[in-house]
Amino acid sequence: MGLPSRNGELASEAYKRATLYLRLLANKTAGQFQFADRAKSLGLSFARIAEQLRQEYALGYYPKNQIGHGLMREIKVSVAGPDLVVRARKSYLH
Repeated sequence: MGLPSRNGELASEAYKRATLYLRLLANKTAGQFQFADRAKSLGLSFARIAEQLRQEYALGYYPKNQIGHGLMREIKVSVAGPDLVVRARKSYLH
């Protein structure tokens, strides 16, 4: 039997739920989930994040069609190149 959290839930179940939430959040925001179960892997996660930030670009645009305020708009970003990867949100709220 595992250790209970503050609210009486097993800590292992709370960690599973938190991990699922963070994975979903990363997926929704075009982020990347980094798992670190010890200090050494935490350092590796920060190194991967720093490397990604050095290779990151930000794009912006203004839609021609200003109608539809308050609606979700789809985003599609593509690049030409065999070794290029796009991480972008799939939509945004206008």
